[in-house]
Amino acid sequence: AQYREAVTALTADDRRGARALLEAADTVLARSAERRPLAETFALRSSVLGMLIGTGNPMSGMVLGPKAGAAMDRALELAPRNPRVAVLRGVSAFNTPA
Repeated sequence: AQYREAVTALTADDRRGARALLEAADTVLARSAERRPLAETFALRSSVLGMLIGTGNPMSGMVLGPKAGAAMDRALELAPRNPRVAVLRGVSAFNTPA
C-alpha cells in the first residue's frame, strides 16, 4: 500500500511525502524478506530502492543503486521465470540512466 501511495505522491510532485512512504515500504519489505524470502518481495524492494534514488540526493544512487541491484538479483535467483519479477526488472531497466 505504501508503494502505491508513494507513486501517487510522486505523480503529485510530492517528493518529501513519497520519500517517507518509500522508506516505510523498504522497512516493511526488508522485514518480510527476512521472514519469508519470496521473489516478489525482493523485486518490489528493488523497485522501492530505485524510486528512493529519485526522491532525494542524487548521490544516494551510489548506495541505493547497488542495493536495488542486489535485491533484483536475489529475486531472479529465487524465481527466474516469475512474470512479476520480469515486469519490475523491465520497469527498472527503463528508468535506470545509461
